[in-house]
Amino acid sequence: MNSYDGYTIYGIANNKRKPIGFVNNNGERKSFCSEIPLFLKNALIEIEDKRFLYHKAIDFKAICRAIYQNIKAFRIVQGGSTISQQLSKNILRDNRRSLSRKINELKLSIKLERSLSKGQILDLYFNEVFWGRKNYGLRAASITYFYKEPKYLSLSEQIALLTLLRGPNLYLTNNTLFKNRLLLIINKLYTSKVIKDAKKFQSINKEVRAIDRFIPTFKESTIQYIANNINKETFTISTTIQKSIQDICVEFVNNSKFPVSILCLKKGKIVGTYSTYGTSHPFEYKSNVGSTLKPFLYVFLRLNGFNSESPIPNISLTNWEVREINDNFKNTCLKNALRNSTNNAFVNASYIIGIEKTLSFLAKTLNINNDDLFPSSILGATRKGISLFELALAYHNFFIEDSSESDIKEECKEILHNISIEKLNTSFEGLFLKSGTTNDNKDQIIVATREDFVYAFSRGEITKEDYFKESPSFNSFIKNFLNKVYSPKKKRNYSFLNQ
Repeated sequence: MNSYDGYTIYGIANNKRKPIGFVNNNGERKSFCSEIPLFLKNALIEIEDKRFLYHKAIDFKAICRAIYQNIKAFRIVQGGSTISQQLSKNILRDNRRSLSRKINELKLSIKLERSLSKGQILDLYFNEVFWGRKNYGLRAASITYFYKEPKYLSLSEQIALLTLLRGPNLYLTNNTLFKNRLLLIINKLYTSKVIKDAKKFQSINKEVRAIDRFIPTFKESTIQYIANNINKETFTISTTIQKSIQDICVEFVNNSKFPVSILCLKKGKIVGTYSTYGTSHPFEYKSNVGSTLKPFLYVFLRLNGFNSESPIPNISLTNWEVREINDNFKNTCLKNALRNSTNNAFVNASYIIGIEKTLSFLAKTLNINNDDLFPSSILGATRKGISLFELALAYHNFFIEDSSESDIKEECKEILHNISIEKLNTSFEGLFLKSGTTNDNKDQIIVATREDFVYAFSRGEITKEDYFKESPSFNSFIKNFLNKVYSPKKKRNYSFLNQ
């Protein structure tokens, strides 16, 4: 298998591995399973297709029985589809009520029966069948609803999943219907001796809940950034992501009133990431990053002779017009230029030092080619753009990993810490922060750093008219996120079963 599509991603929670997502490029929860419980196979045959081992795709006896029962009841109460036909329907993904669909299903069923063994058909069935809420296959359903791999499912949980098969979205939302069908299946399996032990029958003949948990999907393109280990035999990826932080990312993005992306690094490794636009967005989407590059430039300029208090002209000394948010003063100093994000001051200082020298420094800091930069890169523009991941990693490498010039960097951090207090209207000890916007106000970006963590946020769809009005709401979003991350951790309970 050359693709990681269909793998389960495991993250870290309390020093234990916990499932945190699935790899799928179209947003479905689908994960391959190589260990399907024997009980599930036997139970499926008893419930859905008793003559599965003997027919060749079509069970004419089952069709005749279904027609008789439906006529007798004056409604559809039974179906005659075999397991092979149900599998074909799931593979084709065609829900039209048409003769052509039924013919295509029948053709594929016959093809499957001729080319595969009965055991292979069952394995394929359990890896393809729809289990509701974008879940395809036993493993995705088992992890989503019971938070465990299929081989660890109890009999009650296995039967609960079989219960969902006939109408997963219906039974997930109607507990009465779910319970009635669950009891019907349990009794049928006991009567037919698939369940042979009377004590075991009594132990599972009780309520069991299938909890619909939100588990995100990741595109294959993100795997290179988050994978620690890949096991091709179990279709499992162990990742650097920490489940507690990932859960907070998912919660805040899903509840946000505006499009937002979050990426969290710890010691340069991704420990949490999510986006309104999909999990790949923080890695693949590249844009102007605005004033978030000014902290790097501040350190560079200080190292090249500028005093933090020395006057710098805040009017354009170049032959290109530089836009200013606040142009009420003609002169400033490097310290205030960083605090107030004054563009002309940084452009003027960069030209005084030498624009080529400044751009070369930025290229090295951002780990990009010099050819990708030009004078307006001082204000965050590059030829190919910078992703949220690349920006966060640059902050980690420059302010955390690289211990050189620590005095000037600490000076810069102190200014950025004061900015964080002003923007968030609160103080997180040791936190320093810088924001930036694109030229067209399409995106707003904030990078916050504390100890060995870097948090990068972006908000999309900001218009020129609502930029000033909406900035406080984005700042409040980040403040609430950080409060959640640094609040005392409550012990999480991952047991949802047999109540």
